[in-house]
Parts: sequence; C-alpha cells; structure tokens
Amino acid sequence: MAELIGQYQNAVDNKGRVCLPAKMRKSLTPEAAASFTIVPSQERCLFLYPADYWAKFVAALNKTKNTEDNRKVKRKIFGSAEKVELDNQNRISISSQHAAYAGISDEVLFVGNGRYIELWSPENYAAEDEQLAPEEFAKIYESIISEIEIE
Repeated sequence: MAELIGQYQNAVDNKGRVCLPAKMRKSLTPEAAASFTIVPSQERCLFLYPADYWAKFVAALNKTKNTEDNRKVKRKIFGSAEKVELDNQNRISISSQHAAYAGISDEVLFVGNGRYIELWSPENYAAEDEQLAPEEFAKIYESIISEIEIE
C-alpha cells in the first residue's frame, strides 16, 4: 500500500492536465501503476485514489448495508467518479466539472493523505486550513492518535 505524504503545487495547463508530483509517483505501488479514480470530496476538494486502494475502498463500500443514507453516499461517490490514467508526461486530466467543484483553475495543490491524494485549489486549502484553530486541531489530533494501535 502506498504512503502518500507531503504537499506539492503544480500548474494546470489549458486542457486541464496537471503533472503528478514525482515524489508521489515514486510512492505508488506497482499494483496502482498509472491508474487512478477521481472523486469529489465533502470538503470542496477532489480525492485521487490509486487503483489498488480504490479497489479495496469499493469492496468495503459495497459491503455496507443497503440503507437510504448509504445509497445516497454511494450514488454520489460512484456517480461522480472518473477513471484517469497518467499520460506519457506523468499528467492526469481533471474534468471541467471536477475542477469547477473544487475551485481548481491554474494551480493544484496535491496533499498526501496516506493511501490517497487530495487535490485542492490553493485558495480553498488555505481557507480550510485557516478555519481549523490550533486548539481544535489539538483536540482532533488527540482523539485520533489515542485510537491508533501500532503493531
């Protein structure tokens, strides 16, 4: 499984293509190859799932109960998902719909999130980051870290 970390900002060309940062490419597993799935997130950014993790995510999501709320979430995820491949210049294409949703125009901020990558407009990321007060971050961090069991 990939360990996708760090932040990198790259320019988007006039066709909506952006180069995947080299350090992130090198962190991908051979199973992920050059295939990804892009999905809008709940925070006005995009999630870029490597193929191997996407397959596991889909399998887990499909095991959830068939409730109305679960169907709504699955409909939103699968209905807006797009498969993308790295081209020979290591670029992915971001559709105009996805770019508009995330507010992405000239630049993309790639943010590693462990097993997947978040794609942000630099402005949206800065605004999101500013909303998180240091005290709130400390509280959230503590609650998450206290649940982790490292073996």
